[in-house]
Amino acid sequence: DTNTAAAALAAFLARFDFGALSLPDALRLLFAALRCPGEAQKIDRLMQAFARSYFGDGHAPFRDADEVYAVAFSVMMLNVDQHNPSVRSKMSKLQFVTNTRRAASHVPADYLGSLYDAVAAEELKAHDEPPGRPPPGQPQPWQPPEAASPP
Repeated sequence: DTNTAAAALAAFLARFDFGALSLPDALRLLFAALRCPGEAQKIDRLMQAFARSYFGDGHAPFRDADEVYAVAFSVMMLNVDQHNPSVRSKMSKLQFVTNTRRAASHVPADYLGSLYDAVAAEELKAHDEPPGRPPPGQPQPWQPPEAASPP
């Protein structure tokens, strides 16, 4: 049920204190705590819930959760641009600020520039699988039961 899933996600995010964290650091904390779903619709719901939670913790310079959402998505796209070796032509700070202000015109350019610097300097990393475990959806290897120790 969608309402139950949304309530569970909101309850999960309520356990985080994003109050003293920059937007990139809040995203790092979130991505360290869970594996980002592969479906675009699920990522969208996660980011909407994150934006409401982050905005609820009283972050300037955002006017509402929609602005947080737009800027957070822009930060995630910047992260891919800056840290994916397949991307040959990297976005400049001016390009990032200009593109992001199209969706969040009220957010100051100097704030967006500081987000660019933070993400360019340190990648936002997704939650890693424990070593040796196959990715979700793949068959798990069979493990023999632990042999009982002889008495």
